[in-house]
Amino acid sequence: VDFSKETGIKTFRAPIAFPRHNGRLKVDTTWKEEYNLDENGEVKIYKGENFEGCEIKPGEAFIFSPADCLTLIVKDESGRTFAMHAGRDSVFDAEDPGRANIVQNIISAYGPQVDVSKLMIWTGFGVGVGPHFDHPEEENKYAELNRFRREYLQGTFSDSCYKVMDGKPYIDLQQTIKNMAAASGIPEENITNDTSFTTESPNAYSNRGGDKARNLVAVYSAPAN
Repeated sequence: VDFSKETGIKTFRAPIAFPRHNGRLKVDTTWKEEYNLDENGEVKIYKGENFEGCEIKPGEAFIFSPADCLTLIVKDESGRTFAMHAGRDSVFDAEDPGRANIVQNIISAYGPQVDVSKLMIWTGFGVGVGPHFDHPEEENKYAELNRFRREYLQGTFSDSCYKVMDGKPYIDLQQTIKNMAAASGIPEENITNDTSFTTESPNAYSNRGGDKARNLVAVYSAPAN
């Protein structure tokens, strides 16, 4: 409510994240649950079914509570903005390698008229993990997924996204999204990052760092007036 008073934002969107479905997104979202955050019912939070993200219209905010996952933002020259949850198992579909990646899904949401060369993308916003340790490739529970992730990222987006150091596999989600954006035609000068690493920042929680709490990220579009 204090954030609403400060910014003028009265509508908060909280999509439901479905990891391993590479950032699925529906432009027309069904918001199933509604909660009042103030006594007058003017400030509301909506929970929806459009998977990992949503369009943020003027006067609205996208919110989610990551442990280490990134927040991905894309904006076109008119100001139309999408925000997405971008975790390790969300940037591509491990169950269907033929599906488009998370950046391509957002570009598709703009429609065929979009000028990709004018898009701005933030490969991370607020807090998120930096290059970090992945599951051991031989670990039974994740062996097949790890093998696919390594082959997909190294084969498609280079060793900078997935590498082995001291016998341990590491994944760089921000570099992966940056490479996906470049491959989709977004100019390098339009790709930026505004992230404090959860594993390094004293003001952030990190599941990989052993914390039990989670962070709160809000991306909002200022009211039209």
